[in-house]
Amino acid sequence: MSMDSVVDANADLLKVLGLVLVILIVATVIGRVLAARVTSDNAAVIDNLNARINAWWAMVVLIGLAFLGGKTGVVLLFSVCSFAALREFAAVTRMQREDPWALAAVFAVIVPLQYVFVWHEWYGLYAIFIPVYAY
Repeated sequence: MSMDSVVDANADLLKVLGLVLVILIVATVIGRVLAARVTSDNAAVIDNLNARINAWWAMVVLIGLAFLGGKTGVVLLFSVCSFAALREFAAVTRMQREDPWALAAVFAVIVPLQYVFVWHEWYGLYAIFIPVYAY
């Protein structure tokens, strides 16, 4: 990857983040104006809207911090998201007696190893590790 393409990618990223920030600022202002004008009939709807806007602020801040951390920050963010998703999946599915050992292996070995492959840019092994070796 040439230095010009890295600079172009960074410029594009800054444009996108700037646009997202503008949209969030506008949404926040709209949410606050609506909250100030709300009647008791619509209070729950406006509170839900403002809660969603606040969640988007948190997501943008986390993603921005991950981007500032470079490759390591992004890999860490996605690994934490993967662990959270796997935990949610395990919580909503019925488990058999043998499942906790398999689940422990996935949490302790498979997912961390998958992100080690991503961090070291071993995309060939990353692409086939879970479907071929883990299963």
